[in-house]
Amino acid sequence: MEDNCVIEVREEKVVISVAGAKIIAFYCSLLKSQIECYWACLVYVLTIARNSDKKYETSSLNKFYNTIQWFMESLYDEKIIEDYEACSLETIKNAFDRYQEARFVRLVEAGKKKESVVEVLVPI
Repeated sequence: MEDNCVIEVREEKVVISVAGAKIIAFYCSLLKSQIECYWACLVYVLTIARNSDKKYETSSLNKFYNTIQWFMESLYDEKIIEDYEACSLETIKNAFDRYQEARFVRLVEAGKKKESVVEVLVPI
């Protein structure tokens, strides 16, 4: 980070340079919407898990994602989420892909005469 002028070492202390502060602010702006999205998805899923025996049935996963997007937009309108970018469907889908990889949730796509199921796998 010293080579990129983000930090400087002065008198055995690490100091963030002026240019470094701008770079850090830029990185924070990129990550903040991701963090808000992942947090809101967790809040939504944990609410489902407490209310419906850890399972949520929906006609399709796209409808489930749209419902989460609506939930997140309402959080944005209430100023709980600061970045509207957090409400992106692509980010929501990425969050649930990560949650499936971590075996936090399981998403089962609908088949014939069958509902899609979102199941929380971790104990609450």
